[in-house]
Amino acid sequence: MTDQDDLIRQKRLAKLGGGGGAAGNASPSQSPTAARGPAAASSSSAAPSPAAAKPAADAMDVDPAPAPSAAPSVPPTPMEISAPASPAPQLTRSATPSGSTGSLPAKSFEEWQNMALCKVFQVSLDPADPRSIPSLVQELIDDKDNPEIASHPTTGLPLFTASILERVLVAKLSDPANAELPTGAVPYLLAVYSRAHEIWANLQAKSKAVDLPQRLQVLQSAKALVVSYVGIVLMLPDMFPQPDVSIGSGSADIVAALLAGSIDMALVRDLVERYAGDDGKDQVLYPLLNAFATEMRNLKLTGNPTRLFAVFGELLSLPNVPQLITELPNFAPVGLAPKAFEVATFWGPFFRVSGFGFDDPAITKTFFADATDRSQVDLVSGMNSLRLAVRHFQGSLDGLFNQIVRASPHFRERILSYLGFALKLTERRNGMHINLEQVASFGFTQNVTHVLLKACEPFMLPPYTKVHLIDTQYFRNPKCKYDVSNLTKMNASDQEAKAYFTLPADAAAAVTAPNFISDCFYLTLGWMHTGFIRTLTFYKQFGKELKERREQYEQLKADFAEQHQGKATHAMAEAMLKALKAQVDSLLACRFSLDAHLQDPEMLESASRFFNLVANWILRILCTENGVAFPNRTGGALPLPLAKESDVFKHLPEHVIEDMVEFLIFILRFDRLLIPVGQFDTFIELFVVLLMSPDFIRNPYLKSKLAEVLFMMTFHEELMLPLTSHPTSVQSLVPSIMRLYVDVEITGASSQFYDKFNIRYNIQHILKALWPSHVHRARVRAIANEDVFVRFVNMMMNDLRYLLDEGLSKLAEIHALQVEMDSPAWATLDDAARKEKQDTLAQTERHATSYMSLADKTLEAFGYVSKEIPEPFLTPEIVDRLAAMLDFNLSALVGPKCTDLKVKNPDKYAFQPRKLLSELVDVFLHLAPFDEFARAVARDERSYRKEWMQKAAGVMTKTGSKSPAEIDLLAAFTQRVEDAIFDKTADEEEMGEIPDEFLDPLMCTLMEDPVILPTSNVTVDRSTITSYLLGECRDPFNRKELKIEDVVPNTELKAKLQAFKDAARNRRRNARQSS
Repeated sequence: MTDQDDLIRQKRLAKLGGGGGAAGNASPSQSPTAARGPAAASSSSAAPSPAAAKPAADAMDVDPAPAPSAAPSVPPTPMEISAPASPAPQLTRSATPSGSTGSLPAKSFEEWQNMALCKVFQVSLDPADPRSIPSLVQELIDDKDNPEIASHPTTGLPLFTASILERVLVAKLSDPANAELPTGAVPYLLAVYSRAHEIWANLQAKSKAVDLPQRLQVLQSAKALVVSYVGIVLMLPDMFPQPDVSIGSGSADIVAALLAGSIDMALVRDLVERYAGDDGKDQVLYPLLNAFATEMRNLKLTGNPTRLFAVFGELLSLPNVPQLITELPNFAPVGLAPKAFEVATFWGPFFRVSGFGFDDPAITKTFFADATDRSQVDLVSGMNSLRLAVRHFQGSLDGLFNQIVRASPHFRERILSYLGFALKLTERRNGMHINLEQVASFGFTQNVTHVLLKACEPFMLPPYTKVHLIDTQYFRNPKCKYDVSNLTKMNASDQEAKAYFTLPADAAAAVTAPNFISDCFYLTLGWMHTGFIRTLTFYKQFGKELKERREQYEQLKADFAEQHQGKATHAMAEAMLKALKAQVDSLLACRFSLDAHLQDPEMLESASRFFNLVANWILRILCTENGVAFPNRTGGALPLPLAKESDVFKHLPEHVIEDMVEFLIFILRFDRLLIPVGQFDTFIELFVVLLMSPDFIRNPYLKSKLAEVLFMMTFHEELMLPLTSHPTSVQSLVPSIMRLYVDVEITGASSQFYDKFNIRYNIQHILKALWPSHVHRARVRAIANEDVFVRFVNMMMNDLRYLLDEGLSKLAEIHALQVEMDSPAWATLDDAARKEKQDTLAQTERHATSYMSLADKTLEAFGYVSKEIPEPFLTPEIVDRLAAMLDFNLSALVGPKCTDLKVKNPDKYAFQPRKLLSELVDVFLHLAPFDEFARAVARDERSYRKEWMQKAAGVMTKTGSKSPAEIDLLAAFTQRVEDAIFDKTADEEEMGEIPDEFLDPLMCTLMEDPVILPTSNVTVDRSTITSYLLGECRDPFNRKELKIEDVVPNTELKAKLQAFKDAARNRRRNARQSS
């Protein structure tokens, strides 16, 4: 040891001594009896109430070894440590208190002191006792003239008294033989403290000796001395001889003793009182606190955390401990990777205990071993057992977190800041793909999410009386715990968000820390996104991987007997099969561990209530911005669309709505509802509000996700009542989904063309589910003349035209490939050619199935809407294209090429030709009474044929899909079309050759109402440009933005056109008269 090290040690000893004893100047190199370690004058202890003590032996008799008592229950009272006042102690008997029934003579104070301290320290000053230390006994005998040393009047042997406590303890600790013992110095000191505390408690509870205060003072001196020497050993673990394995393990020894119940929290309380304000706390108290984290780090879910949480909870209740924890260097260090953060920080181990198989392989072996060979009942039982274990642990964690946030405002602030820091560190979990080795564990994120949800419970129950305490300006507060600067906002650009969140310097300086409710609310938003919701996303991705791996295993198992049994490859294939089975077992077990967490009814209920709070909070923000009372006190529908966009909502992270949607989609995928029906009302209202105010959300896919939730609600019969009867739904659901149907035409993504069909499929299904409700049909009729409905019909018609065209074309390709495969020429192809055609067939089959499924749903919607509200289908901008689309597909189904659609197993491709033909003819019949439609069909020279109509009638008569009355109506309509064709031909002859200036430049037809496009100065027919703008609001000639309201009537050209028509009619009339 260097001189500098020795000097540091001397200073620490002197400080520990606190000026109360001679040991402050002692060197560890001195003889044991010369050293005077730290006198514990500055320590104090608490006096437990009699009820807390366990009187295991007579208070006057110290021979029995009672079990450790419970921790003191009253605050500590300082007590000076001093030796007996008499310089030459004499053996005197204590007076027996009046009323004492004891039959034995009372021991003198000195006798009791000697016996008690020998018992406590397990050291005797009688050379004949094996517990004696000969060198110490001899030294005390030689020093008998020292007034601190008391001697037995008969034997002359020294007595063990408080005045030589430290000499005896130092001698005991300095014994070289200690290095060969199985345990080190700290366990010995803990046992000494425990015995002293137990005897002290028994005296308090039972003794009536007149010298009781002096006896208690002796034991207090012993306890205080032990506390000081525990500190010495923790700071200077090599100061006294002890086994190598015990050097540096003192903190762990204390924690182990606390957990084992061999000592109580009184010792730790004394340590904290002794060192909390000392510069040695970094070597005494910090390691002790971290020893709890280390113990927690080694704990698995299958272990028993109850005792550790209980002991740590006691620790937290001690004064100064919460403050000490916040001072730890590893409380929230910077620069750590997520995995290291949850292991190396103080709180990380408490949150990382996991029930996920990805985090702890023991979970899969304990609950789901050999998963592929076990029955479903067995696996469900394993899930239930795992779920109970997780709940038990999280219940303990909830109690601990509750104690933390109530310990002190500073401690609460620090733990919330820790969670905010951890949230920022774990944001990589929000990427497209999770690398399990580089992100926070499932257990850590799930446990943090759980405790925050629990912390939100007091304010997330209806009627949300505390929702006003959630600070809407939280993200603008420099002291907020959740950093959203890098997240996509609801409807704000990066520049707008930066300007919004940057406060002026004077305003930022005046900002106060957010309240607890706001911190909890926003941190829960963040952790739900990073934790629970991201785990849901991973769950879906992982399911695909598991499915592929299981298919590989099943294929290999099926091929094993056929291809490898009895062959040279048998051993290798068997090994591969075994290895693949082990992988599948592990993956399947991990999947079941995910199920146990994600399908936990308690967790889902808690998450649902939180998202209900979020939905309610958002509605309040939007309604308040627009001066609308929320909740609506009149019980009616909200006035939608909302006119003003809220800055608060505009700058919220997009995931606030997205997470809510993902959660609802997950729980709605199950056959049964996992949360109460009543919790959906607020979700329905919020989603309708946002769909009716689509400009509030920038991301079109997020808006489509809102519709997806409503789509999935329709599969649950119990949800149809709130979906169809909620006042806001009745007023605005139909217009909102129709507007979305139009808006998804252009999303800006490269996949928008195909995405829109999936989104529109969901919308059509919602519309079909609502259609039986007369109030919703009435709402459709009410908006039939509005722009949104006309555009909806136009988009639906465009979709149907494309889907049927593509679907029937793919069926023709399938037919051709199937014919080729059945022909003799197929056998002449080589393997590569056959493989290529088989792959082409498989891909074509997928496309055909998709197109025909979507077409069937669209045509179905076309049918019931056109029957109820035919007028919008007859407008000039729609009727001609509608007629052409219907004629074309009718010719495909009954025309000369209909045989190309004959495929094997048509149901496989969602192709039902009879049903398709019937629904197509339904549209004809719905619009047949209107002359505008008959004339439009007559104008379709490309696809209309009288014979196709007649053949369709014959097919439906044969199949019975239409009644005789409907067949007659179709025939009558066909005749009207023929008459219209005759009239049209006569009109064309009457017109003669038409000048180019009267022809529409896009359709090459005679214009009826010419208008000028102001953006390109081109004249087109109003019906043509109206039809075009229904799909895209841009000038077709230069792609500039254009609305129908912007076009200018070309009155001059219209006058010329009318004059041309009049002249043609006059010529025709004159010609007839002259003939």
